[in-house]
Amino acid sequence: MLIDRDKKEIDLIKNTAMQVFENNIEFGEFKEFDSPYSQFDWFVRLYGTIDAILVYDRSILTMGIIKDGEEIYIGEYTNKPIVRGFASTEPENLLANFRVLDDVAKKMRDEQL
Repeated sequence: MLIDRDKKEIDLIKNTAMQVFENNIEFGEFKEFDSPYSQFDWFVRLYGTIDAILVYDRSILTMGIIKDGEEIYIGEYTNKPIVRGFASTEPENLLANFRVLDDVAKKMRDEQL
């Protein structure tokens, strides 16, 4: 169940993603879980070909790439630091993590060419 604080974080997540990806992000299915706390999966497509997932669980945001039907945490694709835990939804950390996701997505896109 989403509460007002979560709705503000959703807006922050979307606005930060759009700041990083500009026109290169498509927001897809938003799947809220039936649980007593805030939890959702938000599917996005980056650069028209890279499927990714934003996993939100009680103010913690994790980012992953969907490859061959499997969700793979972005840390598996990079050595760059990723902010984890409750700090992951703080504005400056969210921006840093989206920049890492952007680097991973660009690399994957370039490998497809």
